[in-house]
Amino acid sequence: MRKKVLTQISALTANLGLLAFAAPAYAQWTIPTVIPDLPDPCTLANNIATFMVGVAVAVAVVFLVLGGIQYMQSGGDKMAVEQARGKITGAVVGGLIAIAAYAVLTFIIQTILRGTIPACTTPFPA
Repeated sequence: MRKKVLTQISALTANLGLLAFAAPAYAQWTIPTVIPDLPDPCTLANNIATFMVGVAVAVAVVFLVLGGIQYMQSGGDKMAVEQARGKITGAVVGGLIAIAAYAVLTFIIQTILRGTIPACTTPFPA
């Protein structure tokens, strides 16, 4: 019983000590009244295209590695070798398609949209 009372007293003392040294929160926050500036449409399209091609190439590299591992572990089984080759071929073709799509989109943005959208008159960053 005495141990239980001492435990409760020490816990109460520790909690009161923490309350005594508590710092203020300073949790004031104001709602911004101005929407931050968005980039021009050409830069936004370039950023989205760069992100998408990065994700697509990363997925292609993962499938390329998985196909290589599957090829090494096939052990001479013709069906497993064909599946691995198909996975490797699909990864390479998918990566090339993603890079080609990025090149076409960049060309369209730089040549066609630059003259029609007033915000796209500045040269496109490479």
